[in-house]
Amino acid sequence: MRMRFLPVAACVLLVTSVACESEANETTEHEGMASETMTDNSMAEANKALQRQSFEAVAGGNMDALDALIGPGYVYHGPSGPALDYAGAKAQVAGYVKAFPDLRFTIDFQVAEGDRVVARLTATGTNTGDMGDLKATGKPVSVSIINIMRFADGKIVEEWENFDEIGMMRQLGVIPQM
Repeated sequence: MRMRFLPVAACVLLVTSVACESEANETTEHEGMASETMTDNSMAEANKALQRQSFEAVAGGNMDALDALIGPGYVYHGPSGPALDYAGAKAQVAGYVKAFPDLRFTIDFQVAEGDRVVARLTATGTNTGDMGDLKATGKPVSVSIINIMRFADGKIVEEWENFDEIGMMRQLGVIPQM
């Protein structure tokens, strides 16, 4: 009779051992995922901070600070026209800063995933400087912007931006209100 219980006891011991090993593996996997998530969260927060710094640099006309945030091969995809390299994008930024010397950005929200950060923000400023062929109007504007940045090695390497150009031109009185 003792022999009949021995295999049952061995099976119980084996099942318990396998279950404990499985739980230990799940815990290790979970801890690994938590560590990976913490790393992903840390990277996302760092990238969000870099995006905020870039907006502050642009608003302040601080091109040196902006230079420090941009990575090699940077490409800007704006709402109109072809994609720009950093030199072209920097010239465009300088034009906006000249046209709106009191330019300010308010970030409504930011979302980060992987190597990208998306922000919805509002730009405000008063058009006291010429903007290309357009003479200064002295009028204030408030423009909604959606900005997406891609990061690599702690630098901005690609950017997509869309803003209400028509709304801005209407506020400036360049095109009629509808």
